[in-house]
Amino acid sequence: MTDTLCTFKEICEKANIPYSTGRFYRDKHPDFMYSVGTGRNKRYTSATIEVLTAIGNAYKTGASATEVQDRLSRSYPVNQAEDQEVSQCSVTMQRNANNDIGNAIAPLALIAKHISDQQQAFMEILEGFKESNTEALERATNRDMEVAYLKAEMERLKRELQGVKTEQEKHWWQKVFRKNDN
Repeated sequence: MTDTLCTFKEICEKANIPYSTGRFYRDKHPDFMYSVGTGRNKRYTSATIEVLTAIGNAYKTGASATEVQDRLSRSYPVNQAEDQEVSQCSVTMQRNANNDIGNAIAPLALIAKHISDQQQAFMEILEGFKESNTEALERATNRDMEVAYLKAEMERLKRELQGVKTEQEKHWWQKVFRKNDN
């Protein structure tokens, strides 16, 4: 799957946020803006749309910039310094399009390494989700057992209360003669 590259303005339009808001998010959380190139040639991947949306949702819930940064670091891989090397290689590949294929092998190797690192980061995130799902399932099972116990206890108390209520509703003479029968 190829990732289309867009200007930051196009990314903001696709994320349905104002350009000025997008710039604020980009400047506050640059580690999570996935880009290629530098300066006016800088282009952003479509993954940046999801990050901008997540940042916007976090700010809407009243989260501080630090809390947003923490949420992002748990959900998205950090755009590492190696990204600069990858972007430089991408620019070099575009400029040397007419050169030999051999000139493109080194940049492709860097890009492949970057993709591999990103895949590893995603796998670590997935493992975290699997562990948290297992813990959540155990908590749900424990709660189900507790609810079943409480329901049974409630039924027992209802029956006991009904017996007490029935005993109280009897006439005085029924209580007296019943006690004498025993």
